[in-house]
Amino acid sequence: MLKLPILSPNLWIYALVIATLSSLPIAGSLLLSRQQFAPITLSNYQSYRCQTGGEADATFNVLTLTALKAKEFADRLCANPVLGQYYGEVAISWHPRAFLQIEHLLNGQYQLFWNRRHIVAGLTPEAQTYYLPIVDSPRYTMYWASYKQAPEITPEYLADKRIGFSEDHQSMSFYLRPMAALAAAGIELNSEQKRFYPGPKALMDAFYRGDIDLVTSGGDSMQAATDRKLYFTLMDKNVPSGTWYLQRNQFHPGLACELSKTLRLFDSLFEQGHSTPTFEGSCP
Repeated sequence: MLKLPILSPNLWIYALVIATLSSLPIAGSLLLSRQQFAPITLSNYQSYRCQTGGEADATFNVLTLTALKAKEFADRLCANPVLGQYYGEVAISWHPRAFLQIEHLLNGQYQLFWNRRHIVAGLTPEAQTYYLPIVDSPRYTMYWASYKQAPEITPEYLADKRIGFSEDHQSMSFYLRPMAALAAAGIELNSEQKRFYPGPKALMDAFYRGDIDLVTSGGDSMQAATDRKLYFTLMDKNVPSGTWYLQRNQFHPGLACELSKTLRLFDSLFEQGHSTPTFEGSCP
């Protein structure tokens, strides 16, 4: 059976998450009983905050791409005694990948954020002056998908095929990887063969309607969304998903270790693999 890179209730959430992230309890029941939580912030339905119970006034701001497990992650941070030594509050928000801007890095608006490495490097070549990559999320597998037969990445097979892409030229799954795979095979599509869509949902809707012949896929999740049989061909079995970055002036080994443990929570969004710490040193 083909491996699904990210498990989610539907495929559209997967695309936002692309790729976006096994839980590990950090605090005991005594600490949890002392924890105080603030209500969910409903001003824009894209944020949540909680109190650590510590005396520090500082807020630990986190940015991610999806609401999946965001509240649970924040609550675990608030229950963590190490984090509580330095911060009185955790605030997490979720926005699309393109939300992150160079001003966020320069101004240190977030103490921790997730994004793809090429996105961060594209904002400024000096990104690591401000933020340190501390955890790589699990890698995943990508396939070409078709209704009629297993796709062949050859000029003969693709001569009359329409392929769907994202209009977002920074999309790893729906633009960069498929374009690179075609180029590596020496395939040049004409303008009529390349069909562009504003987002993953529109792209997949077009595929299910039959408007396009090929699209990139995680595998099983696509088959679950249709009664028709799909055929898959492996494109890449080692696609990087993304990285968690910690504000450099907030880094110290104890905090980085606690964060790397807590970030394992997001591994459950992936069917295979584990997140990997990337900072120097070892954790107890």
